[in-house]
Amino acid sequence: LVKQIPNVKMIGTASVAKHEKLQPYYSQLISSTMDYVTEIKKENPLGITVVLDCRSGEDTSKSISLLQPLGRYIVYGSSNFVTGEKKNLFSFAKSWIQMDRISPLKLLEENKTLGGFSLKQMIFRQRYSKLIFDAWTALNQLLNEKKIEPIVDSEWSFEETEIEKKSEEAGTSEMKPKEEPAKVANATVSS
Repeated sequence: LVKQIPNVKMIGTASVAKHEKLQPYYSQLISSTMDYVTEIKKENPLGITVVLDCRSGEDTSKSISLLQPLGRYIVYGSSNFVTGEKKNLFSFAKSWIQMDRISPLKLLEENKTLGGFSLKQMIFRQRYSKLIFDAWTALNQLLNEKKIEPIVDSEWSFEETEIEKKSEEAGTSEMKPKEEPAKVANATVSS
C-alpha cells in the first residue's frame, strides 16, 4: 500500500524466515534479532519520516528516536493483542511499569509527532463507519486493479488458533473456517 506513494523507501524488521517473502516489498529489511536502530541510522543518519508500529511495547522510545524533525510515529497495534494476554491487575501493572514514558515537551522540542490508530475504537466508540467504509472501498479498488496484493503468511482453522496465539510470528495470519483442521496433536510452534 505504501508503495503507491512516489519516492518512498520502505524499511522493515522481520524474522529471517520471512525475509525471502518480504524482500520485494522493502528497500531495506532488517532481522528482528539485530539492533535495528543502528542499522537504520547507518543508512539514514538524519532520521526517517514515519514509523508504523504494530507491536508497541518496550521499543517505543527507540523507534521514536529514529524520527527526523517533523517525523511521525504511528501506533496501530499492541503485542498483547497477538499473545492473547488476559486483562487482570497483574498484567495491567506489568504493562504500566514496562511502558515507555513519552514526554509531550520532548516531542515538541524535537518536532516529532506521536499518533495512534484503533479500528475498533473508530467503529464502536467514535462511530466513524462511513469513513471506514470509504477507506475499505478505496482499498478494494486498489486490490481489484492489482495495485496492492495481500501477503498471507499462513491460514489456520478455528481449532488451530490456540497454537497460533503462541506464535511470535502471528500478525500476518488469517483465521478462517476450514472443513477439517490439520493434525495438531503433537504440533509445536517455533519462533
